[in-house]
Amino acid sequence: TYELVIKQKIQLRLLIKLNCEIALKEEISKKNIEGIVVLDNYNIRSDLKDNGLLQRALKDWTKVKDEYTTKLFLKTNILDDTFFRNYDQTAELVQRYRKNN
Repeated sequence: TYELVIKQKIQLRLLIKLNCEIALKEEISKKNIEGIVVLDNYNIRSDLKDNGLLQRALKDWTKVKDEYTTKLFLKTNILDDTFFRNYDQTAELVQRYRKNN
């Protein structure tokens, strides 16, 4: 089934095949690898209150060492990078939302 699902996604152009070269281990660092944190089951309105889920995610984010490149994905039904945010973008989003609501 997994192979069938992959073929279907390729036919629907949800996945594409890429030609790529694999870098040697000594040529890369942890900064070259982008980590994605998926935040699901949140309600942006709950972040109007202190210690909302998104606010807690930001606090936890500061504990991640700088040796990693990390982005947050706010889980939605949109399947592109519209809701990928780095730390500064996420913090600014929360501040704007709290200010305007």
